[in-house]
Amino acid sequence: MSRISRYLTAVALLSITPLSCDGVNDPVDSCPEDKLSPSLKPVFYWGQTSDPGTWELNKGIPIGSGRFTQWLDADHLVSSSGTFSAGNMVNGLLVLSLAPDGVTVNNWELFAFEPEIWYMRVFHSTGEIWLLYYESDAALYPRLSRVALAAGTVQIEETILDESWEVGGVADWGDGSTALVHATRPSDLKKGFFTVTTAALATDSLVYGINMTSWSARGFDLAHNRKNLYWGDVIDSWENAITLVHCLDLTSEPLQPIVVAARPGGVIGLAVHPVDPNYVLVNRRVYESASVVKEDVVELLDVRDGSTQKLDVKTSVERCYAIRNEFPAWRADGSAMLFRSWAASSGSQSRVWLREIGP
Repeated sequence: MSRISRYLTAVALLSITPLSCDGVNDPVDSCPEDKLSPSLKPVFYWGQTSDPGTWELNKGIPIGSGRFTQWLDADHLVSSSGTFSAGNMVNGLLVLSLAPDGVTVNNWELFAFEPEIWYMRVFHSTGEIWLLYYESDAALYPRLSRVALAAGTVQIEETILDESWEVGGVADWGDGSTALVHATRPSDLKKGFFTVTTAALATDSLVYGINMTSWSARGFDLAHNRKNLYWGDVIDSWENAITLVHCLDLTSEPLQPIVVAARPGGVIGLAVHPVDPNYVLVNRRVYESASVVKEDVVELLDVRDGSTQKLDVKTSVERCYAIRNEFPAWRADGSAMLFRSWAASSGSQSRVWLREIGP
């Protein structure tokens, strides 16, 4: 059983375990409730119905959802997910067909893929899906491959970098044949951002040398104009953690990143606005104490002056629980984002939500 299968099985068991509402500052046996923002729209979750051997989409008791959900095109979403079907766990990539409202799911198809996915990117310059995944449970680092969806499975089109590169994150370089990765080049052990081609490892080139953790590297992003590269560097830890948001102008000489914001907590991911690169979504995790999460935050950062606008991503009406969310992804026009969210309350399993973002 893979790491992701064990995780989903544990989630399924937790969902039927009775828990009480026991928020830290909540002396009673129930939580006060807030109203959800009208800007939030639920997209999908896997649910448990009267058939215990099969999960249903958007029906029944929530069991789980998916990670790294993004727009595949204007009418389809893709998510790293897994479902229970005929008594068997099936992991892979879930493709959702959307109704004209852009939120309601009309149909879905799961393409099987057993390895654990570390990260997923849709390259909008080509429409291709790129995966960072662990080839086996024993692998210490993921490998990077372009994949296709066919015949009910995820098919490896080309493996670009193997485990020896210690790849942490990947972004679309925008020219149709090149990816930007944070990795360690095995030939000389240089660490940093590299461009790599899709033609059987024909070339690689160091863009900027810098070492960072795989968690920070997974969260980097590149503006669509290929000018500004953003990443978060975390200093200190737990409740004292601070994320320094860096911007590197790739057209400058010499290359010198600047810190455009310092925000509490540890970075989960950054997402540059697809139309205006002056705006960046910052997703960060804030801790109350060692390993105790206070909240996950999504905020809109204006890199010109460092100002931020905290976005409403509170997807539970119960006020006494920490709200968790991760990996926001922009719609192509910048008018909305997708993200996975859940609350640390009884029976509150994750769902994927859409949040509209006004001008």
